[in-house]
Amino acid sequence: MKPIAANRIYNLDGKEKVTIKQIAETVRKLAGNVPIEYIEGRPGDFSGKEISSERARRELNWQPKVGFEEGVRRYIAWYKERAEERRRDAEKLDKALL
Repeated sequence: MKPIAANRIYNLDGKEKVTIKQIAETVRKLAGNVPIEYIEGRPGDFSGKEISSERARRELNWQPKVGFEEGVRRYIAWYKERAEERRRDAEKLDKALL
């Protein structure tokens, strides 16, 4: 990080605005047929806020390079890879304990 970033908070958002519904639909599209439940809002639920990465752009010369759907696609691939690594490590441990 750049020295200017010490003890600072930065919001990092994408180029496109994404709703909770879009997040759920993207996860369903990329991860498989997972159900989406629609329920009534509850007191204290997150009502949504606009965030801006302007400070990060200005101070750190940061800008998003990956769109939302591609980012989710990459995260799912990363997560599955890590899960497989953990499974292989557990198998090695089990064999070592025999």
